Amino acid sequence: MFSLDIIHKSLKKQGEELCGDTVEIHQDNDDTLIVLADGLGSGVKANILATLTSKIIATLIKNKLSIEEAVKTIVNTLPECQVRKIAYSTFTVVKIEPDGDTRIIEFDNPATAIFRQGSLLPINFTTSEVEGKIIREGHCRLVPGDELFLFSDGVIHAGIGKTLKLGWQWENIVGYIEGLHRSNDCSIYEKVNNLISFCSILYQDVPGDDSTVVGVRVREEQPGVVMVGPPLEQERDQEVVERLLAKEECLKAVCGGTAANIVARETNRELRVSLDYPDPSIPPIGRIKGIDLVTEGVLTIRRTLENLRAIAADDGTVILELWNKADGASLLTKFLLQGCTHIQFLIGRRENPAHRRPDFPPELNQKHRDIAEIMAILTSLGKKTEALYF
Repeated sequence: MFSLDIIHKSLKKQGEELCGDTVEIHQDNDDTLIVLADGLGSGVKANILATLTSKIIATLIKNKLSIEEAVKTIVNTLPECQVRKIAYSTFTVVKIEPDGDTRIIEFDNPATAIFRQGSLLPINFTTSEVEGKIIREGHCRLVPGDELFLFSDGVIHAGIGKTLKLGWQWENIVGYIEGLHRSNDCSIYEKVNNLISFCSILYQDVPGDDSTVVGVRVREEQPGVVMVGPPLEQERDQEVVERLLAKEECLKAVCGGTAANIVARETNRELRVSLDYPDPSIPPIGRIKGIDLVTEGVLTIRRTLENLRAIAADDGTVILELWNKADGASLLTKFLLQGCTHIQFLIGRRENPAHRRPDFPPELNQKHRDIAEIMAILTSLGKKTEALYF
């Protein structure tokens, strides 16, 4: 079994409020389904077309209908453009089975690119006609380490008539990704961010079309466990620590000073607190032998949530800055995103007396809601999460 890290980023066409590309991702115990749809035109109409397309395709395929039936449904469902007399959006569908068997279906979108050990992996495609539409279909078997990229046509057209006579073009994008792999072993999050950032540069920060990149990295499963705060009853301290340490293969993090002291006491190990403040607004990290990351609680969790919100909202600046930072929140964000594929949160329900002070900021007194939102964002990025309360 393996896991998938999934990230997507978009540029809106200049002057539009909505992006005309949409991405639909569904994961369950059986498979992962990714749909990238590019609506006709731009703005609100394109967004509606793309959203309808992606949701119809995802729903039909998840319910075991054939791609032929999905395309027929789209053709007969979407409204027709009054000018061009066509009623569809282009799309790419990728279905990945638990054993790595992968089916790729494309209709008028740029070709999907798969990389193995940093080099383009050839894929054999067949073509067929459905309701007058030419459909490309390819198969391959992904293995851990492989990376897969989907593009809307705004990416390959970037810079056309401006910085580049014919646009970026697919072959140039492939070479760019191969270059990223050779220059440094950056994460899939950084690669997608670099792609969309360079796309914006080619457009001279005035995108002439909606542009979307979806990146998928295949990984060996790496479970992690995060202890957040102390249990409601002190009698359960030992139980929580034993669960934290139960599986040797798990990466382990502890958030909160009280939680860290509990772990140190129950394991008879020293808790050492760093005197370094890489970010003055975030308390320093600690160290306990056998624990991969020890951080402060409320402030660190809140900043981690803000980091993840920004990443999920296509703010590439956060990713570019994040990987060079060493404060507790940046380290926790990287632990959750880059370190783990499956994450179990052990959430203590004991209230911190300091949080009852009148001067304590009310927005910080919602640790459980912050953790719930963190879990939701991680799930949207391809992680599997679970919460246990004590």
